[in-house]
Amino acid sequence: MGDRHLDMSNMLDMSFKSGMAKIYTSLPATLITYNPNTQRAQIQLGIKRRQKGVWSDLSVLTDVPVDFPGSKNWAFFHELSNGDEGWAHFSQRCIDEWLNAGGSVQPGSLRMFDKTDACFKPGTRSAKTAFAPMPSVGAGLTNKSGNVSITATDSLIDLKIGSTTIASTSNSITLTAGGQVLVLDATGLHHNGVNVGSTHVHSQPKDSGGNTEADTLVPH
Repeated sequence: MGDRHLDMSNMLDMSFKSGMAKIYTSLPATLITYNPNTQRAQIQLGIKRRQKGVWSDLSVLTDVPVDFPGSKNWAFFHELSNGDEGWAHFSQRCIDEWLNAGGSVQPGSLRMFDKTDACFKPGTRSAKTAFAPMPSVGAGLTNKSGNVSITATDSLIDLKIGSTTIASTSNSITLTAGGQVLVLDATGLHHNGVNVGSTHVHSQPKDSGGNTEADTLVPH
């Protein structure tokens, strides 16, 4: 009797595990190809599956929608390259009909938690592709090297391309390029600390004949 109960328990356990193995919720993934015209991708799931004692990659998923935050009129966009990492989420129900029509639709299949109903969210990174460091102030956009970035904080918006920067606060705009600095604020336009704005004048020294010319007038 005891052995029969044990056998039944083992059978139930194997049946449960077999059923769970067919349920997909979310997994890391790597981009194989991306079509910007359709915002669809091919992805390789990042966790291998053991089949008959052998660990192997699952088949590449195709026609996977890519998640770009936004609305029906606006979208935050960025380039995608082969090898980019991210996270694959799997729908509870078949999404084929919804992908074609949107809105509220009747599922075209009774499948549930299937790997073919995936959505790819780029940006979740392993240690292999992590930024070092990732900017941690305000919000913005940066490339991996950090030499191109846009950063916004409560008091500043900063645009950087190499050594060229544009920094804007509530009181001033500062442009730094090629070792030169331009600052525009309430006191005028300053070039390397010299006011070249509306109050700027040029003094006129004596000419070769010893005559003194009048200074330039303030623009008006």
